[in-house]
Amino acid sequence: MFPKMLNNRRIPLLTVVSVVMFLAGLPLATQAGVYMFLLVDWYTGTWSVMLIGMAKCIMFAWIYGTHRIDRDVRLMLNRPLPAIIRLTTAFIMPVFSHESKV
Repeated sequence: MFPKMLNNRRIPLLTVVSVVMFLAGLPLATQAGVYMFLLVDWYTGTWSVMLIGMAKCIMFAWIYGTHRIDRDVRLMLNRPLPAIIRLTTAFIMPVFSHESKV
């Protein structure tokens, strides 16, 4: 369905995306571009890594469930997941991933 929707809108969409990306990158080509790049890199890179790490911990431990992770590990390795790994994934890893960036 998606290629059919974009069949006659592909060129305008690519043009709009290219112009927007060009305009977004234009300030980085000035004399102060290195400083702007460092600011953008510092503030977007560190926060996104922290949020992605916390989201993974929460998603695996709380949404998917440690019991399902244990079941998957038993299926793959024929042995249960240690209880310390289950507790660490659910409680300790999200706290430490948050505290390391703050």
